[in-house]
Amino acid sequence: MRPYGDTRLAAKQRGFSAFTVDECLSRLCATNGKPRTLDEDDRIWLVALVKARFYQRFITPIELLTAQENQKQTADEESVMRVGFTVLAISCLMIESLACFRCGQWTTGWTPANQPVDPAWGKNKADGLGKGWRSASDFTRNNRLYRGRYIDFLRRMQSDPSGKSLFPSRKQATRFYSGIRCGIMHQAETSGKWRSDFLKTETEIKWGHCPTIDAQRFFISLKKSFDDYMSRLADTSCSMNSSLWKAFRYKILGLCKAAGWPGKDTSDMPHDFGFYRR
Repeated sequence: MRPYGDTRLAAKQRGFSAFTVDECLSRLCATNGKPRTLDEDDRIWLVALVKARFYQRFITPIELLTAQENQKQTADEESVMRVGFTVLAISCLMIESLACFRCGQWTTGWTPANQPVDPAWGKNKADGLGKGWRSASDFTRNNRLYRGRYIDFLRRMQSDPSGKSLFPSRKQATRFYSGIRCGIMHQAETSGKWRSDFLKTETEIKWGHCPTIDAQRFFISLKKSFDDYMSRLADTSCSMNSSLWKAFRYKILGLCKAAGWPGKDTSDMPHDFGFYRR
């Protein structure tokens, strides 16, 4: 039995077998470690797995938080500021994860586009600076690549319900990345003259010299982007050999590794990674 094989990747959902590492790998990989040919039952199960993970970790907690805030008849400004900040922080974390699914990024510091795969899961270039990166410049290049993928994801986001792009230009998306994402992650404070409000603006983002972002409206658009992504994957007209699905499958393998598989035992590890490359 694989180490940590019974680790759950998401809470059990009615109508589905347990979302465990073992069950996930049995659907993705054949007994010889090569990729399986997925059927429609696998499509439904894998999409349900990822949808459950995102709802349980990001979407439902934000909805509970915002519902509690919206029910308050009078909320002092300090309380609203804290809620808005928390909603934005969780939204930024959700974007980090979702962007990795969209591009098929295995894990932090590992990009299938420009790094060779060690069939034995060797430690070369695997886990970031100090654990395999040959130099600080390698780390910097990867960081720039990941920032580009994050920004590319932002450019795909659409306003709800108008359907217009939230970030019409790459410059605007970069401004969000630097001022909101990096500010919150590294300083616990927005930077670049950004202001955060909670249901005080008519749009998600009011651009200007001092841009204002409405935390709840932004989250609603982010949730729509996620639901649209899940719908595309679940659509039977979307081939499971498409680049979208290959990236999706590859990232799920990364989830299994992060959950502890294969641990110290590499004998039963999938080795035909060429299939998953885009």
